[in-house]
Amino acid sequence: MTSPDFELPFDAVRGLLLELARERSLDPLLDLVVQRLAAHRDVALARIWLIRAGDVCAACPHRDECPQHVPCLHLVASAGRSTVDPDADWSRLDGDFRRFPIGRRKVGSVAATTEAVCVEDAREDARWIARPDWARREGIVGFGGQPLVYHGEVLGVLGVFSRARMRREALDSLRMLADHAAAAIANARAFEENARLRRQLELEDEYL
Repeated sequence: MTSPDFELPFDAVRGLLLELARERSLDPLLDLVVQRLAAHRDVALARIWLIRAGDVCAACPHRDECPQHVPCLHLVASAGRSTVDPDADWSRLDGDFRRFPIGRRKVGSVAATTEAVCVEDAREDARWIARPDWARREGIVGFGGQPLVYHGEVLGVLGVFSRARMRREALDSLRMLADHAAAAIANARAFEENARLRRQLELEDEYL
């Protein structure tokens, strides 16, 4: 059976980009991206991983694939909906894929190479899907992964699991979104760091 192709209309992306430009706090910004993507009819699950220092190495399901205690990909935002389990919470950040070693699996490979990954149809190419049974149950057909890069620095990975075929052309919209999201993430981090330093100076002034 042939599935329709995944499409992310330009108008929807443009509206999201405008919202990103106005957001100054990191966590709300990350949630905004995945929530807007998950609202699309073809999107089953949208996730963002950011590169941060290793922290749960001893308990990480991927510890055997990783040198441990090195920067890795942390799941920081997730949104989606199950079609078979109404109680499933796909916004959780503590599942088996909460961390990825850089260079491992499809998500880690995006961070390592800064090249997009496109699985057009998982039914024909299941090697990129960690849990094929889950994909079949949920009708997951495609996957698109884009690196979040700002001024040459890889910040993380944006991943979208779709219930429609993920054509290469669809990655163009995700690429544009990923580029703007990376800039917004860098700006939000800078804004929060400036706010932290300002509070620190105010406390020091009060002490003096």
